[in-house]
Amino acid sequence: MDADVSGDGRQIPPALRSALNDLRLSDPKLANRLKNVWFADLALKKEFPGGLNEARALREFKERLGGDEGIQQIEQERQSYRDLDQQFAAGDVKVLDHLVGVSPEGFSKLVPAAFGKLAEANPEQFRHVMARVAAESMPEGLIAAIHQVLSSHEGTTGLAQHLVNWYNPLMRLAQSAPQRRVEPERRRLDADRRQFEAQRQGTFQHGIVKEIEQHGGTQSDKIIDQLSGGKLSSEAKFRLRGVITSELNAALRGDPSFIQKRDLLLAEGDRNKILTNYKAEVGKRLPEIVKRVHREFYGSTRPVVKAPVDIGTGRAARTSRQPSTSEIDWTRTSRRDVLDGKAYVKGKSEQILW
Repeated sequence: MDADVSGDGRQIPPALRSALNDLRLSDPKLANRLKNVWFADLALKKEFPGGLNEARALREFKERLGGDEGIQQIEQERQSYRDLDQQFAAGDVKVLDHLVGVSPEGFSKLVPAAFGKLAEANPEQFRHVMARVAAESMPEGLIAAIHQVLSSHEGTTGLAQHLVNWYNPLMRLAQSAPQRRVEPERRRLDADRRQFEAQRQGTFQHGIVKEIEQHGGTQSDKIIDQLSGGKLSSEAKFRLRGVITSELNAALRGDPSFIQKRDLLLAEGDRNKILTNYKAEVGKRLPEIVKRVHREFYGSTRPVVKAPVDIGTGRAARTSRQPSTSEIDWTRTSRRDVLDGKAYVKGKSEQILW
C-alpha cells in the first residue's frame, strides 16, 4: 500500500491539480497515488536538489565510511583527537603516554628534534630541562667526592672552586623552573585591555548609580511632600534627602543577600536587571526610612523649615560644603541642626555652616 505523503494542495500546479480532480471522479485511488508521487518527488528534490543521483552518491559515500557504525567510530576518533589537542595545550603528560603507546620507536626519534625546537621556542625552559638531565645523570655523591679530593690538595683547590662555581648554579637551574615571561608588547596590550575594561565598567556603573540616585531622589521628594504637606523649602528637602540617602545606603550595604545579588548582576552586566533589582529594594526600604528621618526631624508636625540666615547680611550662611554623615560629630550635632545647615565635625571645635 502506498504511503500517504501529505502536502499543501496549493503547491500543485493548476494544470496537474485540474487533471487530478478529473481523475478522482473515475478513479480516486489512482488520483491519490499520483498526488503522493508528486509530493514525494517534491520532498526528494528539497532534500536532494541533485535528485536520485545525489541520493545514490550519498548512500555510496556512507557505505564507504562503514555505514552507521563506521560514522559513529569516526566521530569517536574525532573526539579523541580533540581531547588530545586539549591535553597537549594544557601540557598534560598523558599526551606522551599516548605517543609512546602508538609508536615507541617513533616517539624516540622525535625526542631529539623536540629538544631542538624547545631550545628555539623557549631557551630558558630548555636550559632548565638540560640541567635536570645533567643533574639526574650524575651518580649520587660523585661531585662531593671529587670536590673533597680537589680541595684536599693545595695545588687543586682552584679546580675545586671551579667545580663549585659550575655545579651549584647547575643544581639551582635544575631545581627551579623558569617563570613564564610575557613579552613587553603583550604586557602593554594586557595592561591597556585591563585599563579599558576598568574604564568601561566605571562608566557603566556610574551611569547606573546616577539613574538610581535620580529615581531615589524623586521617590524621596514625593514621600517628603506627603509628610510635610508640601511646605518644605527646596533647600530643606535637599538636606533632608541627604540624610535619607545616607540611611538607605547604610541599610543596603548591611544586607548580605542584597550585596551578593548585586555583585552577581554586576558581573552579568545586564543593566535592566541591575536597575530592576535596585529599584525594587529602594521601593521596599525607602518609605519607612523617609518616615523615620522625617519624624526624627519634625515629629508629627509639618513645620516650614527655612535655610539658616546670616544676621549680618540677611543671606543664607554658606561657609563650607555639607559634611558626610561619617564626618559629623553626632555627640554635638542633632539631626535638626543638619537640616538647618549646621553641624560639628569630628576633630574640629567650631561649628560649620553650609
